[in-house]
Amino acid sequence: MTENESATWKYISRTLCKVERSGTQAIDRALGLLRVFETAESDLGITALAAASNLSLSTTHRLVKALVAAGLVAQDPETERYHLGASLVTLGRRAEARLGF
Repeated sequence: MTENESATWKYISRTLCKVERSGTQAIDRALGLLRVFETAESDLGITALAAASNLSLSTTHRLVKALVAAGLVAQDPETERYHLGASLVTLGRRAEARLGF
């Protein structure tokens, strides 16, 4: 392998690792936000979600908006706080049926 080819492969490898790491990190963070609701006694605002998940406000807001778009989280229009969404009920029922509960 020539020096130029080696440099090219190193660049490709670094780029792919960044993409993979970035995607995985976003998924891990979004799942972490969903897990915050497991112990929540009421709806949560962005600040509380960010604090509970150790994420910045901007990252939390971006991820919550994606979860809302997927129906996994919903926002109360009056309080602007968030709770688990209806799509999770559908997923839970399918899991329940599949697992025989």
